[in-house]
Amino acid sequence: MSALKIYHLIAAHAVAAARLEEAADGIDNTQARQEGREVSEADQAEWDTAEAEEEKAFDALLSHVPEATIELQRKLAYIEIHTHHTETLDRRQCALLFESLMGVRLRAA
Repeated sequence: MSALKIYHLIAAHAVAAARLEEAADGIDNTQARQEGREVSEADQAEWDTAEAEEEKAFDALLSHVPEATIELQRKLAYIEIHTHHTETLDRRQCALLFESLMGVRLRAA
């Protein structure tokens, strides 16, 4: 697998995270009231789907075992940015990350 794999995983997660943010507007009760509507079952279903897709994409990124130093650097940098601006990793996510890091086999210089 090429070092480009990490960029595909980051992009997939970024798209899923953006969809989740968009779906969050639909289930925001305060925003719904301001718009003169109520949160519908369809709004909730859209949120649930977007949340599951975001989690799946982030899990794929966390689980990926980098094959090159650049992949490892990009992976860790993206995770740092994501956790700084959104949420911290839970125990399950930490376990996925640590397991992937344990699988890293970088060549000696």
